[in-house]
Amino acid sequence: MPLPTGAKGQIRNHGYYDGFPYRYWGYAKYWRNSREDRFFHVTDRDAPRNNTHQEAKDQEIELEGTVPYDQDDGTNPVAERLLRPRHLCFLNESGGPTRLMNVNDWLREHQTSNPPDYLFVAYTSEQFRGDKDFAALTRLAEKAARDAGVSAYWISCSCMPDENEIEQDVYRISDVIRGSRGLAIIVGHPVDRRKEEFSPQQLLAQWGLRMWTLPEALLSPRGNSIRVYIRGANEPWDIQKSNFPQIAWHDAPWTRQLMDHYEGSLILSNLELVVLALRCLSHRDFGRTSYSQGDLSYVLMGLQRRRPRTNRDDSAFQAFARLSLANDSNMLLERLVCIQPKDPLNQSWLSTDDAWDAQLWDIYPHIQVAGVGADDTVILDGAFGASIRWKSFAPVAYLVRVTWKRKLARLLVRSSTLIFLIALVLFAIPGLAAGAAVLLVISLIPIFASPYLVRVLYSGKLWGAQPWFFGFEGYLDIETIEAKIFGTSLGRLTWSPSGSPLSRHVANEYGECIGIDPTSDEGVREQVARARHSRYGEEKVFTLVDTYTSTVTLFSSVRPPIAMLLCASEGGMQRAVMCSYDARTQTLYRETVLRMETGHLQKMFRVGRFRFGFRRPMPQVRLHGASLPNEAEMSYLNGEP
Repeated sequence: MPLPTGAKGQIRNHGYYDGFPYRYWGYAKYWRNSREDRFFHVTDRDAPRNNTHQEAKDQEIELEGTVPYDQDDGTNPVAERLLRPRHLCFLNESGGPTRLMNVNDWLREHQTSNPPDYLFVAYTSEQFRGDKDFAALTRLAEKAARDAGVSAYWISCSCMPDENEIEQDVYRISDVIRGSRGLAIIVGHPVDRRKEEFSPQQLLAQWGLRMWTLPEALLSPRGNSIRVYIRGANEPWDIQKSNFPQIAWHDAPWTRQLMDHYEGSLILSNLELVVLALRCLSHRDFGRTSYSQGDLSYVLMGLQRRRPRTNRDDSAFQAFARLSLANDSNMLLERLVCIQPKDPLNQSWLSTDDAWDAQLWDIYPHIQVAGVGADDTVILDGAFGASIRWKSFAPVAYLVRVTWKRKLARLLVRSSTLIFLIALVLFAIPGLAAGAAVLLVISLIPIFASPYLVRVLYSGKLWGAQPWFFGFEGYLDIETIEAKIFGTSLGRLTWSPSGSPLSRHVANEYGECIGIDPTSDEGVREQVARARHSRYGEEKVFTLVDTYTSTVTLFSSVRPPIAMLLCASEGGMQRAVMCSYDARTQTLYRETVLRMETGHLQKMFRVGRFRFGFRRPMPQVRLHGASLPNEAEMSYLNGEP
């Protein structure tokens, strides 16, 4: 009691949270700025171009009918766009078989610079396969071209004969569609179900299930109807484009918005367009026409202005990330980082379903993607970050208002022991016993009242506290948590009203929103109970204590996050991406996303460039030379006999 030491902790980091001491120093697979590429050479890039070489390149472009649209030589180069098809099937005026011809040869033969009008013919390999089917397909394509009044048509099975160019031409079919006079769809019975009966609408719906068919209908000439030719039927079926989604597609509420956008009756923003297109493409399949892992992004690429060159080595995520970097998609990838999945264990990275039902355009990122890394990661920069302490609780420095009552209590507590010792000394001096007795009584009063005086010193409203994040696994009542940190429960900590999907809140008697114990909800209480016996790789329940705002947040994740990164704002709150760390790959992986108050921004340090992954892969654990999973070994890992 006589020593002038307080029960509070020390001010740390000049009143800031503990920083997250991390920076990624490696290379990315694709950088946003090409000068950061490991193969970049200033002398090569800045050297003047040879005019002869440039003229030859321009001539080659002219002959091939392509143009380097926003072409660059960086680490994420943009693909050339087709100004016209390379090959077309030209009709024979006398009624004979069609002739496949290079369009440049046709232009030279007719001594013109205007390419011919042609019809784009679409089909699916699920309905046409083999020589007999292709012969019937060719007859219907010729009929469709003659009905449309054009001299040529384009169809994928015939008009991509060059094996060296076929892979790139597949991803530039959207340019062919945009340049066509119209669209004709040819449908027939599925190859493996020829004996079954199907209505024309069912055949068209099967065509619409293929991913490559979505841009074919969306990008067909505006204002034209789509003509459907049915194998075995005499007359074609004309469908207005506004009615096409309802007839042909199973997700008409979404695809109708895309159709209206390309018809010009409902203009979507870049972000809305990409989100809707992703949602529609993710509910379709490739059938037998998949060329690479990134085909979903390459199909989406046909709807975008800038198109990165395709790379067969890219994963689906890397292809999508490159597409996002190349286009002005309103920071789509940065917004996806801040999404809290509704199903964290199974939800794909491309899904925009958010646990708080927020849309992507409700999220405003603070971060920027600097590059695309290996193993489906991105290099991010600009987040506000802080470390989380899992080791133990610690004394926290805090600020209370200085009052005369606290000053008097401090004086009595600090001086009582000294007065008591003086009284004992005076008792040993003859003639001073009476004075010593008075001093002894004076000292004993604050000594016996010290529990009350200490409460006066350390209780009362907090006007500030040292920012600190404490984390622990499981659940504790808030009174116990406060006693562990501040020594006793004085009602200083409160539950976060909307910090995580497990948080709960009510309105008090004044109409104010206050957080309540999440376990008051039966569903949360059951989840906490299940987490006590969760297996390896399953979600567990954790608790986060924030001393700066005096709030406690209950959340769930597979692993305990070691860092909090504020990456965006949404709904008047900050999206805090809680990350675990894989030291082997220097990668931060998203475990969950919480919502924090905006005031945290002024108490955190910026985090430099860091490598980020959406989902941490399960490690290949080996026990006695055997690889998991194995039921007996999983029981061993979970502490079961």
